[in-house]
Amino acid sequence: MLTVQETFTIAKDHLLKQGAKASEPGSSTCYYRRPDGKKCPVGALIQDAYYSPSLEGRGVSSLDVRLALRQSGVPVEVGAEKDKPVMVLLSLLQRIHDLRPVEEWGSALRALAAEELLKYDYVVGAE
Repeated sequence: MLTVQETFTIAKDHLLKQGAKASEPGSSTCYYRRPDGKKCPVGALIQDAYYSPSLEGRGVSSLDVRLALRQSGVPVEVGAEKDKPVMVLLSLLQRIHDLRPVEEWGSALRALAAEELLKYDYVVGAE
């Protein structure tokens, strides 16, 4: 099971490397995964084996999305209250992806790390 720090780092690194929203050109609708390979931060955390197109349009707190995340090693509790730290983190990551211009992602992710007491420059597997 991933830690909250690892969850943040994987999502952050994915967004910064991708450098583009997982949405259709000219649309504000974002997707977990797009046919062109782009993923939102939550979509990047869901392993291929647990992703289904039926997840699209469902919120991060929906049972199906939570189950896919849990099966992928993200520390969410299926059926638990959505105010758990990792669910708050996932919602905030989605908000950055969906609502912020791409050029603001780096500063927004750095601020999120500071607010959530996470390390911005953490390297997964380096310890």
